[in-house]
Amino acid sequence: MGEQLKFLESKLNSLITFGQSVSRETELAILSQKISSQVTEMLGCERCLLFIIDRETDELFTKLTVGGQKTEIRIPCGKGIVGKCIKEDALINISDADKDSSYRRELDMLTGMFSRNLMVIPLYDIRGEAIGALEATNKIKGAFNSSDESMLKFISTFASSAAANSILYNSLKESRLETIYRMATIAEFRDQGDTAVHLTHISGYSVILAQAMNLPESEIEIIKAASPLHDIGKVAIPDTVLLKPGKLTEEEFNKMKEHTTFGAQMLNNAKTDLLKSAEVIALNHHEKFNGHGYPKGLCGKEIPLIARIVSVADVFDALCSKRVYKPAWEPEKARELIMSESGQSFDPEVVNAFMHSYSDIMKLYQSRADRQLSLKRVLR
Repeated sequence: MGEQLKFLESKLNSLITFGQSVSRETELAILSQKISSQVTEMLGCERCLLFIIDRETDELFTKLTVGGQKTEIRIPCGKGIVGKCIKEDALINISDADKDSSYRRELDMLTGMFSRNLMVIPLYDIRGEAIGALEATNKIKGAFNSSDESMLKFISTFASSAAANSILYNSLKESRLETIYRMATIAEFRDQGDTAVHLTHISGYSVILAQAMNLPESEIEIIKAASPLHDIGKVAIPDTVLLKPGKLTEEEFNKMKEHTTFGAQMLNNAKTDLLKSAEVIALNHHEKFNGHGYPKGLCGKEIPLIARIVSVADVFDALCSKRVYKPAWEPEKARELIMSESGQSFDPEVVNAFMHSYSDIMKLYQSRADRQLSLKRVLR
């Protein structure tokens, strides 16, 4: 009797720990990892997958690691055991996958794991609407029993709440990012031939550089979202200056420089880290490592790192883009200029990251070329 009580107490403590751990996580990818690692331990199985319904594509998706690489797997809603579990609104326990006519091995082929046995349970939000499912695969000792089913039911209540909160958080985050993106579009609309591509590339190049410099994931996410606002201050620059096809006079150039301070003023007194970072980028992305930039003439590490990163991304994209005052450069020519300005216009560490990640940068650049080619075909 004493051993049984100790066992039940251990299980209860595991559930409490699990609930506390997942309830604080808002990022879906991290939540999925936490659920997977903790549930496999609690149930004594080889793997646990969190599936979430994507209502835009009518698919179920899960994030996992295969062969050391993080990946995302998607299957149509209503398909497979996971889809059946959600459709039938019931826990499914398959003790022998080989002998179960309803089990199909498409997911095994995608994940590279041969399923001997499995349990799947649907997850719901506070309104009782299905949001996904939890799948536990390959009980290490024997097959999943009624005790495991009871444990999975308890686990699913915590997982449902955490997943629903994460989905809501990410929906709000996407809404906020869309608002920021549209703000950035207003600033870029007048002098960009393809605003969406430009903003995507500034953000994408900045992320590639930040990753190459091993910045924390939280900082990379902020750079990704904040970098498109680097030129928000251009909304205050007259068209006669912004769209002038020829060389700017000294007076016009001084007016153009003001877009950095205008942008910082627009973003001043922000309460979120994201917009605070956007203010820093807007103000400092034209500072130069040698102190000859503007608006303050900051030098070296006086320039915030996020601004030093966006500076390289912005110049590379600007050089490779057609403007009213210049044709687009070939990427290799732009690359050579970036290299030549190491220690002058640009932080050598950021330039080094640029060189090491140049193949990834070119993949993103090629997406622009592909888009332009597609557009030309449509217009023919």
